Amino acid sequence: AKNNVCDQACNYYACDYDGGDCSAGTKPFEKCESPSYCAHVFRDGKCDPAKNNVCDQACNYYACDYDGGDCSAGTKPFEKCESPSYCAHVFRDGKCDPYPNYNYLKVFSFYTFYDVFFLALLMGRFIQICNNQECLFDGFDCDSAQEQCQKSDYCTGHYGNENCDPECNVIGCGWDGGDCDSADTHSSLAGNIIVILLISPEEFVRNAQTFLFTLSQKLRGSVRIRTMNGKPMIYSWSSEKGVG
Repeated sequence: AKNNVCDQACNYYACDYDGGDCSAGTKPFEKCESPSYCAHVFRDGKCDPAKNNVCDQACNYYACDYDGGDCSAGTKPFEKCESPSYCAHVFRDGKCDPYPNYNYLKVFSFYTFYDVFFLALLMGRFIQICNNQECLFDGFDCDSAQEQCQKSDYCTGHYGNENCDPECNVIGCGWDGGDCDSADTHSSLAGNIIVILLISPEEFVRNAQTFLFTLSQKLRGSVRIRTMNGKPMIYSWSSEKGVG
């Protein structure tokens, strides 16, 4: 170890990667919750050291690079997030995770994190650092009660009927399917969403209003079925022939 020569027989986490000779002194798994185990499956020899094409849930964490990409198809969902490790850890944990606003509380910088946390709690100085587009909106954990649809049954039945219902024209009710849009305020995103459902076209048409209402709630915007020559673009589909 530490002779500036990488000895592959010692190139393991438990051997500190040959005393650092095989890792240039870096410790790639130092923040991993199960460093020894994840390091082992990360380079188990089935494929390249970086991947083994098997998602190991014990290593499916941000700090473990999602098992070297095996659990995320190589994508890094939090790569643009300012606090990726923290936000990945608390993502969709059922609560809006507050975090001390250090810009405001920097005068208390000589305290520990927990001191600052409780000071922020007492002073109400928190920022929702994960509740933004780059951090995937904290898995929607920060949705407030005001964003819920207060008249869900009524608004579902009146969704997208070309009559404006002001009580349904809120984010939680899918903006009433766009019924309240005016010529001055109406705006649409370019492109389409193609959805394949395990349901017949006839049954889908019967339940389309409820489906669109629910989808609009999830996407935070009104969703409509595209039409062509005045007819809705709803088709049968098969895995072999495609659109039928």
